[in-house]
Amino acid sequence: MILRRNLTVAARDLSVETDEQGDYFNIRFSSEYPVNREVYDQYGDLAVYGEVLLHGSDNADLTRLNDGVASLLFNHDHNQHLGIIIPGSAYIDVNDKAGYAKIRFSKVGNLANEIAEKVREGTISNISFGYSLDNYSFDDENKQILVDRWSVNEISFVTVPADPTVGLIRSENGSLNIIRKGDNAEINKKEIKTMPKRATEEEILEQEEVIEQQEEIISEEEAEVEEEIADEEGRDISAEEEEAEAEAVEVTAASVAEEVIKILDEREKRSLKNKKVRNVMTTKKDTLQNLERSFDLIGAIKAKTEGRDLKGANLEYHQEAERKLGSRAAARSGNTVHIPTSVLRAAPAGAQASSTVTAVQDDILLRDSFVDLLLKDSIIGKMNVQRLNGLTEAKYLIPRATSSAVDAFGFITEGQDAPIGKSAFDNVSLTPKTFAGEVVMNRRTLLTTPGIQAILSKQIIDRSREKLEAAMFGTTDLANAPKSLLNIITALKTGTADWDYKNFLASIAAMTDRGVSEEAIMFAMRGATLAELKSILKDDQNAISSYIVGDDGKLAGRPIASSGIFGSDEMLFGDFSGIMMGEWDGLTLDVDPWTEARNGGVCLRLFTDLDWTFVGQENSLVHLKRGTVTK
Repeated sequence: MILRRNLTVAARDLSVETDEQGDYFNIRFSSEYPVNREVYDQYGDLAVYGEVLLHGSDNADLTRLNDGVASLLFNHDHNQHLGIIIPGSAYIDVNDKAGYAKIRFSKVGNLANEIAEKVREGTISNISFGYSLDNYSFDDENKQILVDRWSVNEISFVTVPADPTVGLIRSENGSLNIIRKGDNAEINKKEIKTMPKRATEEEILEQEEVIEQQEEIISEEEAEVEEEIADEEGRDISAEEEEAEAEAVEVTAASVAEEVIKILDEREKRSLKNKKVRNVMTTKKDTLQNLERSFDLIGAIKAKTEGRDLKGANLEYHQEAERKLGSRAAARSGNTVHIPTSVLRAAPAGAQASSTVTAVQDDILLRDSFVDLLLKDSIIGKMNVQRLNGLTEAKYLIPRATSSAVDAFGFITEGQDAPIGKSAFDNVSLTPKTFAGEVVMNRRTLLTTPGIQAILSKQIIDRSREKLEAAMFGTTDLANAPKSLLNIITALKTGTADWDYKNFLASIAAMTDRGVSEEAIMFAMRGATLAELKSILKDDQNAISSYIVGDDGKLAGRPIASSGIFGSDEMLFGDFSGIMMGEWDGLTLDVDPWTEARNGGVCLRLFTDLDWTFVGQENSLVHLKRGTVTK
């Protein structure tokens, strides 16, 4: 999740320099000024803590700034681009406890030129930046969140900042004066320098060593006291001597008790100190899940339909997905919003018609996969196909064995060379191909009907699943789609005009002879074909024989999946794990309130990137056709 630090920094004097590409500005974009955050304290109660971004030599990740990936924005709006952060210019000054960078405004566009001039004249001088927390801990005693690893994602000029210590840097000659905001910044800087820090691991170990030494000394004293008491029991001493010895023993025992109390106090202090530093590395994962859970699909659609900006969890999730998609997000530009798959997964089978509709409950996803959602009720989901989710690169090469080296294994005598054999491999590629679909809904229905999310989600899932099955197993390749698997795998003829049980057994035997595990073999066919096989006897010469597909719904002991995508004279059988499906990150919804506006409709278009191929061994999955021609 991207956080923002509208750190109100006292406006500094402007520093403008020039190189061969023109003017650029030196800015201070971060400091250790504490920003209030509402968190749960060690007792589980809501409390306000000051979030402090530590500015040591290895606390900040400035990779995005120095690699030229991050942008210079206005008010954190990615659609209001102002310019660039000059690559390699960002750094942390560990003495000044601040982050610095050089920026250059674009010369193209009215907004960039307007903001640049306002910066020059001093009417805009506040700097803010978007960042993410990578590692942090709580200092409960001082009510602080100490962030020791943080990453910067973008820098913005803003109209209302919150950290009074960042801004434009003073020029050497002081000629360009910007409005000052008093001495608060200097006071804050002094407070930050004296603020207590977390105990380091070395300090804690030193304290433990001191306590251990004290415990050893006390143990020795106790042993000496016990030894003295034992010696005195065997002596016959005078009353004066006995009284003196007793007094000496009392003094020693009291000192021991005092030392024991000190040790207990030290242990209690150490326990409290350890409790103050609470590691929260898992908080980022929980926050991402909370964003998915809080995402309001219909709220996002309404905002895009009515021309309003996204807000809250919808905006934060959209921005995070935009950052991850990178250049692929630009290809889907328009009136779009990136959505988590969980908002579709949550849809019940039917719509709720009550006016007191309850909130849709989202599942917690281990991986945000649209394909996994589609496969749940699809024939593809029953085939044990391999899936790669969360892909990001433009091309992946998947190795495929074209020949086996079984002859390279065997038994030998002592001193004999190992058998020689050779395996051959080639590569098949996975490249993103955009899968898209459209649902048109009445504008009034979309904006006012309770439970409309369930209807919308079901429409998207059902239509997408049907099209995906048709593309993967259709008789012809669809335009712009990966090749149909029926045109990739081997096609075989049964050699008979009718389905024959003996031919099925022979086909399975031939496949197992090629090394395919019988447990991995299954059949996929049309529902009408399955019904036909349930009425054909295994042996037509024996009237009392059983049917090809028995009451257990299996053919020759192997499971069957059925779908209307197959023809009546064909089926697939074999090991379906050789099918590899790839799914790239990102699920985007385009909201178009204009195309069907005259009919009162809103077009909702879904975009995601998919590909598939076959990586199994040759003839491990075959397209079996009924007919009288072999091969």
